[in-house]
Amino acid sequence: MRVQQPNVCSNIFSYVNLRQETTSTRISDDFKSSFSALRLPEAMRENELAFGEYDKIFAAEWLNEDHIICGTKCNNLIVQNITSQSKWEIPLMKDSGHIPIPDKNCGIHSISKNENNTKLATGALNPNSIGFYRLPSLEPICLGEFHTDWMFSSAWINDNTLATGSRDNRLAFWTIPDEIPHSENDEGERGKLYPIVQPVQHFQGVGNKDKVRAMVYNSLSGHLATIASNGYLHLWDVNTCQRTMTTTLPFMKENVCIAHEKKNNLLYAVGSLSHVSLVDTHGGKSVASLCSSEQGAGVRSVSFNDCIVTVGTGYGSLLFYDIRMNRLLQRQDGTQCQLKVGHGWLRRDLVYQQYFWEAECYPNAIYAHSYHPTTMKLLSAGGPLALGLYGNYLAYWD
Repeated sequence: MRVQQPNVCSNIFSYVNLRQETTSTRISDDFKSSFSALRLPEAMRENELAFGEYDKIFAAEWLNEDHIICGTKCNNLIVQNITSQSKWEIPLMKDSGHIPIPDKNCGIHSISKNENNTKLATGALNPNSIGFYRLPSLEPICLGEFHTDWMFSSAWINDNTLATGSRDNRLAFWTIPDEIPHSENDEGERGKLYPIVQPVQHFQGVGNKDKVRAMVYNSLSGHLATIASNGYLHLWDVNTCQRTMTTTLPFMKENVCIAHEKKNNLLYAVGSLSHVSLVDTHGGKSVASLCSSEQGAGVRSVSFNDCIVTVGTGYGSLLFYDIRMNRLLQRQDGTQCQLKVGHGWLRRDLVYQQYFWEAECYPNAIYAHSYHPTTMKLLSAGGPLALGLYGNYLAYWD
């Protein structure tokens, strides 16, 4: 018996016409992804979550369809169920005492899962160190000690290899096997039940201002892209552990986030104080840029969803930039597609009463956002942009 092969259409018009003739017609996966990316923002509705009395959420990630994990400025690691809104704290790993603890704790700025969802890396009790956990149980695997200043960013190269970047100007590579044997010193007076590990490779930045602020791994090219606080983008070949390219970013102030377009091994989006720059690493040049209408708020988070760059701003907006049309996404009525986030929770303490009481509310910066890979729910997290304000915001859009 001959099996009829389905007609695969790359546009909606061919699909409608052929569907009238045969039931074996389907839309190509690429087109479904692109069509979803273009139409999804317009239909999204916010579901704000009660996160409790924690300070700003700097990092957030989907654990599964029902649970998210968040890292806060007040240095707490919290899992929240989006359906029941129940939550629980994950104990942070204690250090060995050999790495200096900074006078000021910056909180957790990075949460990273490996591709197969078997390991998670995030900040530790000492913000200079990094804790590795087993998924889905979130049991501690080991603690990484090396950096001498705040650990700001991390990215998995493969299921067992992680890269980290810090304010100490250093980039480190860690290898974390599934099982790590304990040494005699693993259980001391602090009662640790996990090994202490060191990176297998590390690099020093150029000068005293080359602080690693954000990074992303490009599996298509085998390169790790890092952005430094002095306005440079570096590419590292993870196979040779060599820096292969350095380019100056078009906007020098507050480059704090970076994303990679997964279908194009050359294109990156970098968020700065007022712009999102699209950088083609073939020539090391910026090929396009989006100027945020919220001047001074800063671009705090950025991601790719097919042809759409999603932008989280410091003034509580989610913007959507179409890289094919080189413009912000518009609704069907011609207006700009922009999602404004909710009020979140704000602690009205003495600082608020002395300096901020005149305003009824303050916008929440979106320090982190991400799409769930299968449900296409959009997670958005953050808190008040003003340094003196204490509060948080957490929601998902569907």
